[in-house]
Amino acid sequence: MQAPGTPTGMVAGAKILPALVGAAAILSASAAAEASVCTGSPPAKGAEVHGPVLHVTDARRVCVATGANPADWIELRLADVPGRGAWTHEGRGALMAAAFSENVTCTVLRRRRGEALAICHLDGVSIGRRAQQSDIVAAGRAWR
Repeated sequence: MQAPGTPTGMVAGAKILPALVGAAAILSASAAAEASVCTGSPPAKGAEVHGPVLHVTDARRVCVATGANPADWIELRLADVPGRGAWTHEGRGALMAAAFSENVTCTVLRRRRGEALAICHLDGVSIGRRAQQSDIVAAGRAWR
């Protein structure tokens, strides 16, 4: 019930604000949790990283587990995927479809700004290139 003299939008706004604050808190917690998944140090140029892809951070980054401890989970930025455009919208799902839970072998090409730039292969095929195949992109649309 609205108090006399209260503008109509005030009541609706008062009810929506707590929901927005709650949603922001959840999103912040999710972002913080996602940022902390891969806690391993980026390897040096030329290093090889072997293990399963345990997490796909975004359209360009995967987390490869080199051991059971999260300190052994290495985030790698893929050198062979587009950085902008439509790929950023479909890329994460496509990478999930192409590589999630699969054992990969990655070669670090260089380190830049604290990131390791790498090419990762699954059965001899680059996961970055595989993720760009139309059938994988279509399968990736089902990933959330």
